[in-house]
Amino acid sequence: MELEKLQDKGIENFIFKKKIKQEEEKLFIMRYQVLTKSINGLTESFIVNFQRLKELLLENGSKSYCNFYYIQNDNMLNLGLSFSDNDEEPIQESDALYILQNELFIRTDYANFNKLINTFKNDIGKNIKAKTKLETNMISYDFENVDYYLKTLDFHFPVNFLKFNMFQYRSTNLNDEILINFEGKNNKISFCVHAIFSNTDKLFGESNGYDLGNLRP
Repeated sequence: MELEKLQDKGIENFIFKKKIKQEEEKLFIMRYQVLTKSINGLTESFIVNFQRLKELLLENGSKSYCNFYYIQNDNMLNLGLSFSDNDEEPIQESDALYILQNELFIRTDYANFNKLINTFKNDIGKNIKAKTKLETNMISYDFENVDYYLKTLDFHFPVNFLKFNMFQYRSTNLNDEILINFEGKNNKISFCVHAIFSNTDKLFGESNGYDLGNLRP
């Protein structure tokens, strides 16, 4: 389904947390791509199976937060997901923990999840901090915001996947004009989320990106 048709149907009215302008996302992605030239193992985007994520929210509806952790396995940046009652680090033994494998979040245990977090912090995360002078280990979203977003998309559109584009925030645009929403996030590493749609003709479209979870630390 063409993106223009999706926009006509009102996809731009749905929020993950807050919509990010395309020109700002492109600028932030460009900054992140510069980092990939000097830091090995940085992944530029992740694809997440939409139905699987929906199922996990159903299974973990008693939790208050969806926390996406940066982890590292096979020498590459990856994503871990914690359903938790805590929106701060570190993970808790009561959290429901998953790691992304082949577009699916797969259940894992506390020891393995913690090991993958520490591997990131001691390698890729350490290199990011050396380059940016900042660190981010986790991005936290209110459970109800994620749940509402997925349910709304699922009701109105044929969603197949979510695409997480990695980027590096910048506090000014290319004309050095202040980007008000991002002054406190300059140089931080984060991502924005796009919904990937299809129709019966197997044509794919992509929504605008949504971001602005809570960065930790």
